Amino acid sequence: FVTVHHFAVDGFSWPVLWDDLELAYRQVAAGDDVSLPPRTTSIRDWAVQLEQLVETPRIAGVAEDWLRLPWSEIAPLPADLDADARSNTYDSTEIVEIDLGADDTRRLLASPARPQRVVIAALAHCLSGWTSSPTVLMDILSHGRDAALDGANLSRTVGFTVSYNPLVLTHPTWDGEPETLRSVVAQVDGHPEGFGFELLRFMSPDRALRDRLTGLPRAEVLFHYDGTGVAPRDDRLWSPASEARGPDDSPRGLRQYPLSFRASLEPNLRLTLAYSSKLHERATAEAKVAEIASTIASLLRESRA
Repeated sequence: FVTVHHFAVDGFSWPVLWDDLELAYRQVAAGDDVSLPPRTTSIRDWAVQLEQLVETPRIAGVAEDWLRLPWSEIAPLPADLDADARSNTYDSTEIVEIDLGADDTRRLLASPARPQRVVIAALAHCLSGWTSSPTVLMDILSHGRDAALDGANLSRTVGFTVSYNPLVLTHPTWDGEPETLRSVVAQVDGHPEGFGFELLRFMSPDRALRDRLTGLPRAEVLFHYDGTGVAPRDDRLWSPASEARGPDDSPRGLRQYPLSFRASLEPNLRLTLAYSSKLHERATAEAKVAEIASTIASLLRESRA
């Protein structure tokens, strides 16, 4: 049995650990000395490079771009129940799921707008109608390894590099027309680099700038697009256990977001919404997931028309 705290590893770290462990095991079993591939950029060196990056024009030069986004137009997410953020604990988490049909999934994967952006457009449509505001805010969960740095190679790096990237989108109607999708694509392409927001908010040497960024509205919705994933190998010495591993978080711990939305291919697109039963009714969660699925299908149909 092997377990490692999430502070030390992420989803990209496990294959590195398992590959090295398996290689070492096979070498020892064959009577050979253990010889592992060379390491890539260490998590420490990566952090040092990020700290240096925060003062470059690439990051510091777009600080005002972040501040110019229409933050003041973002409306809070309505709650069904009268409870505060302290009620949003992990033991109150409920899950709602819905799958797209095979035809819509094929159209999604073939969309020139890219699947993630189609889902983001549908989610923005839902949030805009829910908050009665044309401007919406969500955090995009990223693996954190997309900050291209000179000489950095994270292919065999073990560590935890997650990033929560704010995305502010605005559109006057958020209907299911092709123009909505084109607008989302243009706004995502023109948005400042997501990971740069956290670098500036936490690591900028300009204290006044850190305070201004910290004072901006915080996202109440987290979005994670899993994509296709990696097919498991069937020739491994070890494999994940079939038994339930138990909860990943303390039941008394506070969830960071009221809503956590995930899209994954299983193989059809599966939409998963995690919410707190202390804040929202199940009927609301089911209706929102169904609305997002319906909007995805509508965007795909209209985009082909």
